Amino acid sequence: MAGSWRGKKPLQRNAIIALANYRDKTAVPLLLKVMKEDMRPVMKGTAAWAVSEIISESSEEMIHYFTEMLEKARKS
Repeated sequence: MAGSWRGKKPLQRNAIIALANYRDKTAVPLLLKVMKEDMRPVMKGTAAWAVSEIISESSEEMIHYFTEMLEKARKS
């Protein structure tokens, strides 16, 4: 099994970085899901960075999403 000696985390993080470098807009919904559901801070942060790299222009939908996430985080 390739990469089993290091675990899944580095491979998953590197895949997110590759999506950002490729500017794959189709990956944004999955990256948002990682930000919302993954419990690992490194994965959440990498996904957030990737979204910011992929979407260079702000949109009302993205602003709403991040505002909602911020409000939820403040309540926790």
